[in-house]
Order: sequence, then C-alpha cells, then structure tokens
Amino acid sequence: MLVDSPEPALRVSLSVIFTVAICTALFLVVVLGLIVRSHRKQVATGFEGMVGKIGRVAERIDNEGMVYVAGALWKAIADEPIEAGEKVKIVSGEHQILVVEKLAAHKEA
Repeated sequence: MLVDSPEPALRVSLSVIFTVAICTALFLVVVLGLIVRSHRKQVATGFEGMVGKIGRVAERIDNEGMVYVAGALWKAIADEPIEAGEKVKIVSGEHQILVVEKLAAHKEA
C-alpha cells in the first residue's frame, strides 16, 4: 500500500523502508545481546554475590563467629575452628549466616 500507490506523493521510498528495517533489526540485535550478556554475569548482590569473596575472621569461629567481609560484619559458621585474624573464603549463605572455610584449606583442595 505504501509502495504501490497510484499517487507518487503517497509512495514511500524503498530506501527509506530498508533503512528503517535495518536500523530496527540492528537495535534489536544489540539490545538482545546486552540482555544475554547481563544474564551471564556473576551475581553481585545478596548472598549469591558473597560466594567466593575473601574475608577476615573478626571473632573466633568455633562453629559460629563473626567475619568481616565487604565492609561489614557477618555472622559465620564453619566446620572447623578458625582463629581471629585468619582469612576465610565464603562458600555459601543460609538465613543471613555465611558458611566459610579457611582460605589455606581451600587452596590445598
């Protein structure tokens, strides 16, 4: 209808149609690429974002203690006693409590 009109003034140029279609397709490809890329990134917030970070024990962990990670003190639990000042790696989190392990033990495994 826009291309085969009997009136030349009512016709839309094929070059305009192709330009708009190509620009729209490129925009969609870029946006979809950014969406896919953002979904592949590691989570940076919440407990999921804490996993893998390194912290320092603030209060001796004997089943439970305090760990300083990312500028804040967190309650932490560990399978083994860990002295204050030692570095730990965050393994997971559950109910606002971090599960940690000694950093040296993690490197040996």
